[in-house]
Amino acid sequence: MNNFSDLPDTDPTVAVVVKLSAISDNGYPGAMLRVNQDVIEYLQLKESVEHVFEVPLKDAIEIEIALIDKQYSQEKETAIVIDSVTLDGFEIVPGWTHLATYDSERGPQGPTAYLGINGNWKLVIDRPFYQWRHHVTGQGWLLEPISYEDS
Repeated sequence: MNNFSDLPDTDPTVAVVVKLSAISDNGYPGAMLRVNQDVIEYLQLKESVEHVFEVPLKDAIEIEIALIDKQYSQEKETAIVIDSVTLDGFEIVPGWTHLATYDSERGPQGPTAYLGINGNWKLVIDRPFYQWRHHVTGQGWLLEPISYEDS
């Protein structure tokens, strides 16, 4: 018997789209973007960027965005703005930003999409995306597949 995810028309991946922009009044920010094992680093983030990652459907997802080597100034700002994070079209930023953490060199910050202090913004989805989405949107639990071969 085939599972739904085994059908030919089922896409076995989740598209993760991350859009970032920079505030560079005091120089271009350094940035790092990681989705699971895929890492993109910028010595200087000079313009708005958009990256698309494909994550296997049944994998957990961890997204990390870091502001690196910021030079602080009282008059001019340098920062990274997380314009959007979507998973298969489901908007995480701005709609579910409160589920992410932002640990900066000045300690934990509240929910945000504005990285103005050197540190890491992280979203951890500890189960397959659609199970996680079903749960966080208040739709209850999805059944998890079991294998009769394990019995």
